[in-house]
Amino acid sequence: MLILKHHGLPLREVAEGGWFELPDGAICSPAYAGWADENGHSLEEAPAPAPYVATLAEKRAAASLPKLDFCLALMRLAILPAEECKAAARGEWPATFAGFVAGMSAQDATEAEIRWAAATQIFYANPLLQALAQFKAGGDPVQAVALLDAIFGIAE
Repeated sequence: MLILKHHGLPLREVAEGGWFELPDGAICSPAYAGWADENGHSLEEAPAPAPYVATLAEKRAAASLPKLDFCLALMRLAILPAEECKAAARGEWPATFAGFVAGMSAQDATEAEIRWAAATQIFYANPLLQALAQFKAGGDPVQAVALLDAIFGIAE
């Protein structure tokens, strides 16, 4: 795409290679970058559009990590002790989270532990992970989000 300008001020977009009309009604062809006339009209390459930047909500909704990388992040951020991170990477339920399942029914606790054991990819938006983050953050939703953002490498 090209930009038709008059004395350097943009007027409108013009398709490259086709016909285009000047403000005075004159028809010109072909449209190519570098074209200019004696009245101050010119055609220049249109600037590339700015790259898309995802919102924090979009980044969080799409964020996931392989279980290995998730467990390594837990260790690097000192969220869990190294021995528990190794156990978690093997699919075992970390002892630090025993208090989390203590507040659940036996069936829900078992299901949470089975889901963890079977998981290969950990998703930011997973309700179980959200609840675990809330638990680890002492019920503070702002701290829970900050914790998950740190684990998944999400920055503003």
